[in-house]
Amino acid sequence: MREKEKFLEDNSFAKSIVELKLASDRLVEGRGVGAGLFTVKYQLLYLIASFGEATPAELIYELNMAKSNLALIAKKMIAEGLIIQTKEPGNKKQIYYRVTDKGLAELKTKMKAIDNVYSADKPMLRHLVEVAETLRKLK
Repeated sequence: MREKEKFLEDNSFAKSIVELKLASDRLVEGRGVGAGLFTVKYQLLYLIASFGEATPAELIYELNMAKSNLALIAKKMIAEGLIIQTKEPGNKKQIYYRVTDKGLAELKTKMKAIDNVYSADKPMLRHLVEVAETLRKLK
């Protein structure tokens, strides 16, 4: 067997992580069948809702995105009424983002739509939850 074929048949943890990353990128970022399910806008809504409030630094770190890109997307989301920006009383430079009721409703609708498309396969869903929990522990 050639080296390339051996490599492709390898079922290592590293290969599984790379494949998972590539597949999730396709689904999230708009490449391939079923693409664009959970764009950056919804990732931001999810993270801000999860944190309760989030600083730009936290969001930049979590999404590995440029500060300028976050600023542009956040500005649009504020204009849409999905999030609000607040400043810390004693430190006018420190800002926080919070999800509005409208943003939370839109996030719930989006997540329900994704669930409706992909929740029929219960064994896969259980396995995906287990994988996500394992990966969370690796942080």
